[in-house]
Amino acid sequence: MRHCASHCGDHPVRDHSAHASRLNRVRGQVDAVARMLDEGRYCPEVIQQVRAATSALKALEMELMRGHLEGCVADAFSSKKPNLAQEKVEEILRLLS
Repeated sequence: MRHCASHCGDHPVRDHSAHASRLNRVRGQVDAVARMLDEGRYCPEVIQQVRAATSALKALEMELMRGHLEGCVADAFSSKKPNLAQEKVEEILRLLS
């Protein structure tokens, strides 16, 4: 696993504590889905909880993407290394596909 500091030059390692908190919330939502299924709850109620967990994960993904774009990717484009910028473009395209 790579860390920001190891592949983005002088970019500091990001503090992901806020992300961990959001992920714990998602974990609780997923656990709630499992309980609801075990209890035989009404399908639309379960679906609503699944959608809430999915939405929370998507929000986490966007926070991480924003941090990466504003940090590592911006640094790559402002560097004097054109290959580094191209690598970041390819990286983002892989993530989006």
